[in-house]
Amino acid sequence: MKYISNNIHDRQIGEYHGIESGACIVIVAGLHGNEPTGINAIQEIFSTISENQIPIKGDIFAYRGNVSALKEGRRYLDKDLNRIWKKKLVDQVSTTKPNQTLAVEEKEQLELLSEIEKAISASRGDTWILDLHTSSAAGPPFILGGQGNHVTERVENILHVPVIIDTPGYFSGAMLNHYHRKGLVSFAFEAGQHNTKQSIEVNKEAIWRVLLGLGSTKIEFLPDSVNTENLLKKSKNGIPTKIELIYRHAVSKEDHFKMLPGFRNFDQVEQGQILGHDKRGEVQSPEKGMIFLPLYQEIGEDGFFIVRELRE
Repeated sequence: MKYISNNIHDRQIGEYHGIESGACIVIVAGLHGNEPTGINAIQEIFSTISENQIPIKGDIFAYRGNVSALKEGRRYLDKDLNRIWKKKLVDQVSTTKPNQTLAVEEKEQLELLSEIEKAISASRGDTWILDLHTSSAAGPPFILGGQGNHVTERVENILHVPVIIDTPGYFSGAMLNHYHRKGLVSFAFEAGQHNTKQSIEVNKEAIWRVLLGLGSTKIEFLPDSVNTENLLKKSKNGIPTKIELIYRHAVSKEDHFKMLPGFRNFDQVEQGQILGHDKRGEVQSPEKGMIFLPLYQEIGEDGFFIVRELRE
């Protein structure tokens, strides 16, 4: 059974149920409304499965994250939907009274929670939550593994991209941590820069690799046009396999922060190097390391991060 929606107003992008039981793969794209390439990738994957009648085991569910922000092409409207998944915040939204007023993203979260819970309850095998993203800066794909390095070795072996470990908890409010607390494999996959054809292709390859890695389908069933090997392994280019966050430069609208142009994710930076400017003057790197998620979009509370190879 299959279903796919190209209507941006719909929460569900599509679903596919194999005759045989197998893994349940839940894919979310567009948690940020200015990141639609994951949705494009999912739609193309579903079309390929349908047109080529590719046998599938288990279940695939795919959802749009922030439908309201996607309609306007904005990262978020009231608050960042990928920063409000701490247990306390989720509990508050989940117990909302009928007469309570919710922010736009809280309503989005409540709807998304309901849909994903339905998918999890229908699972006929291991459940994986795959959250697709892009960033405002160019750079190679990577996985955000959240606090405590809960990305399993199996995930690393399937995707072959660097894993970012959030030791300080800068992303503790991310959706991936909510489902990790529920005992599920959950991670964010960043495919590259916003709104590029390359990011669509990278997202597609990542999804195919997850489907193959979990036994949802087999390589011999895929048409020759499907790419499963060329992009991810080649993207590392000497970047460490495991990387830890060590510094976050928080910004607000009132700071008038402006990142210097030209930085890519994982570019090397020196301590004291000028990275941008704000109303107070120069903004320098406090550490030697690699720059991560430099801000090149109008909305955002993270100016940039500094990361380094994980010291185990």
